Amino acid sequence: MSKEINTEEENSETLIRGILEEAQAKAKDIENEADQYAQRMIASAESQAKQILERTLKEAEQHTREIMSSAEAKLAREKIKSILEFESKIIRDITKKALDRFNAIRKTDTYCDILLTWTCECIMGIGTDEVILEVGDIEKEIITDSFIKKVKEKISHYLNKVPEIIISSEVLPICGIRGKSPDGHMVFDNTFTARFLRKESAMYEALYKELNVALQKIQDYISI
Repeated sequence: MSKEINTEEENSETLIRGILEEAQAKAKDIENEADQYAQRMIASAESQAKQILERTLKEAEQHTREIMSSAEAKLAREKIKSILEFESKIIRDITKKALDRFNAIRKTDTYCDILLTWTCECIMGIGTDEVILEVGDIEKEIITDSFIKKVKEKISHYLNKVPEIIISSEVLPICGIRGKSPDGHMVFDNTFTARFLRKESAMYEALYKELNVALQKIQDYISI
C-alpha cells in the first residue's frame, strides 16, 4: 500500500515537472519571438528614419538651390534693368542733343542747302502735277521765291514735268518740311521727327553696340 502511494507521488511530480518544463520552453520561445519582433520593428524604424532624413535633406538642398537660383535671377533682373535704364537714358540724352543740334543748324546758312534737298525729295516723292508743302516757322522764312526757283531747277534734271508748288499757309509745329498731294492721299514727310524715326532702328543699333562695348570695358575694369 505504501509502495503504491510513493509511485503515484513520483508520477505526479514527473507530470508536474514536464508541464513546467514545457511551459518554460514555450515562454522562452515567446520571449525569443518577442525579441525578434522588437528587432524587426527597430530595424524598420531605423530604415524609415533614414529614409525620412534622406528625403528631408534632399528637400532642404532643393529648397536651398531654389532660393539661391531665385536670388541670382533677381540679381540678374536688377542688373539687366539697371543696364537698360542706363542705356535708355543715354539714348534719350543723345536724341535730345541731336534735336538741339538740328535746331541750331536751322539757324545757319548750311540749313538752306539741307532744306533744298529735303524739298526736292518731297516733291519727287509725291509725283503729282501739284504738290502742297507744309513747313515749320524757320523753314517758311527760308522758302522764298528764289528758293523755289532753285528747287525747280534741281528737280528738272530728274522729272520731265516740274509740278506746281504751293506753300501751305499753315505752319507746322515741328521743324522740317512735309509734302502732300492736293487730295491728301499722298504724303512725303521730311520733318526732323519723321527722318529721325526712319533712321531710328539703325541709329539705336549702332548706339547699343557702342554702349555694350563701353559697358563691357567698365565691367572688366571693375572686376580687375
